Amino acid sequence: MKRNLSFLLALLLCLLPACGAVQQPETTEPSTSAALATEIETTTESETTTEPETTEADITTAGTATTAAAKPAAPPQPGAAAKTRPKTPNKPLGIYEELEQVILPMKLAFDEEQRLQREEQERIAKEREAERQRIDRQNQLRRLFGLEAYLYEPEVYAMMVATGGDGYGGGGYGATNIQVAGVDEADILKNDGQYLYYASGDKVYIIQPLPADKMKVVSTISLKDHWNIELYVLGDRLAVVSGGYEGGYYSGVTVRIYDISDRAKPALLSTFSQEGNLISSRMQEGRVYLFTNTYKYLGHFELDGGAIAPEDILPRLSWGGKAKFLPAEKIAVLPDVGGPSYLIASSIDIRGAKAEPETIAVLGGGRQLYMSQDAVYITNTKYDQAWWRSVSARTEIFRFDLYAEGKIAPGPRGEVAGTPLNQFSMDEHKGYFRIATTGSNAAGEAVNIVTILDKDLKEAGCINNIAPGETIQSARFMGDIGYLVTFRRTDPLFAIDLSNPAKLKILGELKIPGFSSYLHPWDGKYLIGVGRDGDENGENGNAKIALFDISDPKAPKEVDKVILKNSHSEAEYNHKAFVANPGMNLVGMPFTHYDENWNGGHGDFCTFLVKDGALTESFTLGSPSGGYAQRGTWIGDTWYVLSGKYGDGSKQTLTAYGMQDGKELGRLAF
Repeated sequence: MKRNLSFLLALLLCLLPACGAVQQPETTEPSTSAALATEIETTTESETTTEPETTEADITTAGTATTAAAKPAAPPQPGAAAKTRPKTPNKPLGIYEELEQVILPMKLAFDEEQRLQREEQERIAKEREAERQRIDRQNQLRRLFGLEAYLYEPEVYAMMVATGGDGYGGGGYGATNIQVAGVDEADILKNDGQYLYYASGDKVYIIQPLPADKMKVVSTISLKDHWNIELYVLGDRLAVVSGGYEGGYYSGVTVRIYDISDRAKPALLSTFSQEGNLISSRMQEGRVYLFTNTYKYLGHFELDGGAIAPEDILPRLSWGGKAKFLPAEKIAVLPDVGGPSYLIASSIDIRGAKAEPETIAVLGGGRQLYMSQDAVYITNTKYDQAWWRSVSARTEIFRFDLYAEGKIAPGPRGEVAGTPLNQFSMDEHKGYFRIATTGSNAAGEAVNIVTILDKDLKEAGCINNIAPGETIQSARFMGDIGYLVTFRRTDPLFAIDLSNPAKLKILGELKIPGFSSYLHPWDGKYLIGVGRDGDENGENGNAKIALFDISDPKAPKEVDKVILKNSHSEAEYNHKAFVANPGMNLVGMPFTHYDENWNGGHGDFCTFLVKDGALTESFTLGSPSGGYAQRGTWIGDTWYVLSGKYGDGSKQTLTAYGMQDGKELGRLAF
């Protein structure tokens, strides 16, 4: 065993660049000599699945809440019917040729019963969608005139609730604003049409919001020593993602699965933790995909006769209260890794919650994440030390392919010039991966680039030198068109033709003061921009909501705007704070406002009517607690606004407002 451990250490140390060495640009493909590290024996529990512990959370309940409204049926994943993934291939994937014996073995047969269940879910979803379309046609006139837009029979309304959540709030309630249909994203607020689930501080609240004048908290989950809590809800399952110190000494991310068939009595089913800081997570087809990054400090341990203790080098995991190390054969070692950072990926089934999660790792860190229906792309930044290179920073792209039974396998690896801004700088379309980046040339001037990579993550096309001297502030890919906003003193909105990867070209450009830091598609021919106002001198401190007509990409136009003085919105940098109700032509987001001297900040939730090419402020829904509005959502014809004081999870307020008149309907302090 010591010989194997020594080999792993030697490999890691050899991969670290010598101090002061200048990295030469790559000129050849990596060699095929790297191999997977051998498994390290540990004294922890074996791989067999154990019954999870169920005492990690303190759950308080409202004794009278058992008569709450009927629980919602389990909806399908937002925006897309379930699909059948291929079985895991029997041989390694992509360009990880040197790691042929590193790739995680995936030999389990596709579960026939699960396939049949997915087909049944798809059939039910189609029936529900057909019924929803029929009701939509019947109520079209009511919606157009804003009169009681959702006058549905109770059975039909329940069916719509069960199919809601397409990223635009369809189905009678506001779902989390997501990037890719069918790929859910965690947030502090979740809404299933009959209950709200809200994370604040170290607590999770399950709230019954109907009727609006009798709202109540039906149960509270307390998570001691955990923070940055985010949630997923799927039918009668609640997944709670949180950061914390596992075992009291190492940082990790934990996913707790609860049975919430009785909302008043959430029951903990399983607990899984993995080492590292959260990159991001997603949920698709009943599985939470968790990605963390951890750095192993080689100076924090000493060699003992050439041997390394597993805790010094292997990532830590915990399942059902049982600690273990990730086996070495589940770690892929890249041939040119720059340091001892692990990118850890896990797949957690929240429906059964009994099967041990699938986990693999790559020796190489990560920063940004984009997930499509079939793959996850994670980026990492490399810095060029060679002065003659045209761009000083480059981005490595790792692809993980998703297979049946929640299996994850490393795919190809690619590289592009510059660095992406966020997840919206990336997209997958027709088998191609598109990414927008900002870098700098030898003179230190910013350059913006859009690169298209093929299925092997090899460059298929590129357009560079977009808006020299400016940096990307937002991006949105919509089919064959990509939209970029750059900024230095004005806000150019670029429309780029991506239909032919080998011949990318700028179709149109619009220059206006300020910039949009988030772009939201609307009605197929508009973009809503959330960002900053500006003048000839640059950004001026005011928030700006803009409506762009993109029906002709060759001539994009700003057709309307709303300016909020001395204000900013979380939606500028967090798209999940943006909520839309297309059926009522409404959007909303929280804002913080200041006086002329930028003192006395207070928050509220502002709604806007987007109709017939016009954008107008609808209502300002205040923060009755005197703090900050954190999130807003809607059910039927009612807005719900959650507010509180940042850093004080003990004072929260949920307020309900009429969507037609903005009048307060009810208030709940908790």
